[in-house]
Amino acid sequence: NHAQASDMQSEGCAALATLSFRNPANKQRISEAGGIDVILNAMKTHSTIADVQIDACKALASLAFDTQLQQSIAEKGGAAVIVASMTAHLKEEKEDENKIEKKKETKINKHDNESDNCEEKEEEEENDDENEDNDEDEDEEDEKVDKDKEDERKLKSNQSTHSTHSTHSTHSTASETKMETKSTSNSTTETTSKVKVKQISSRKRAKNKASIRVQAEGCKALSELAYRLEANKQLITDVGGVDVILRAMTD
Repeated sequence: NHAQASDMQSEGCAALATLSFRNPANKQRISEAGGIDVILNAMKTHSTIADVQIDACKALASLAFDTQLQQSIAEKGGAAVIVASMTAHLKEEKEDENKIEKKKETKINKHDNESDNCEEKEEEEENDDENEDNDEDEDEEDEKVDKDKEDERKLKSNQSTHSTHSTHSTHSTASETKMETKSTSNSTTETTSKVKVKQISSRKRAKNKASIRVQAEGCKALSELAYRLEANKQLITDVGGVDVILRAMTD
């Protein structure tokens, strides 16, 4: 079903805008063939697709550059559809900004929690190393009590000292390795978070640009509908046209 294909509707509206531009004969032909209804239906069906809204507003603005078609578009509810489109995309832009801010806060909190957990683990490992050292010192004291086995004590003491240094060295190396690994992991996580934030910001900018274009083309279409027709000016005001134009200019 072509009516459900947003690309088809967008390109079709763009073609009608071009064909009707400064061509009264084509304007009339498009109107007689039901073109205005097709354009308005495309806007209603694909209300969240910025490209459809932009090209449809261009087509309506081009057709409305004719007093007879100005009235026809207004009678078919064109002003209300344009205002609804502008309002929806202003609202969507605000919702996207709120979602992005929440995601940023969540990622920052998650990163802080991971850093805190790493610090706690490092402190626990340091405490474990100290406890092991204390146990080894107690063993040495017990060996010194046995005076009758001085030679054996010295030998054991040397062996114990050698073992202690070896253990210290092993624990120190292991601890340093773990710290380096955690540091690398934290750095990788931080880099990944920054990349994601940049991607989100890029998508946000693209959506903002699309929303601005919807507002701009909607304003043009409303302007053409209102041109020199007091009835249409009042109709546009009644359906919220003035309010949405001011919001588009200030938000």
